[in-house]
Amino acid sequence: MAHKILETYLRTYRRQAGFSQKEIAYLLGWHSASKISRFEHCRITPNLQTAFSCEVIFHVPVQQLFAGVFLKVEQKTNRRAQLLLRRMKETHPETLTPEKLKLLK
Repeated sequence: MAHKILETYLRTYRRQAGFSQKEIAYLLGWHSASKISRFEHCRITPNLQTAFSCEVIFHVPVQQLFAGVFLKVEQKTNRRAQLLLRRMKETHPETLTPEKLKLLK
């Protein structure tokens, strides 16, 4: 049975490590834990620096910490890649280098 992929597993990893939201906020250089709560409840998405800081803290790749966010970005980007590939084949096939084809497929 497949399980639902969560937007973020930040709360899971934080709790497994035994950290409070306030302690994580401190490690991120913040005075308040409110942003941590908003990240954990998917009200906001962390910026790249914060996401990498979380990776450093938990020793878990950003892609895994924010799996649902990653999945949405991956799907959206793959759809755009397929559209770009079709457009390039129709309008500018001469610009399709082997490297571009490999990345777009």
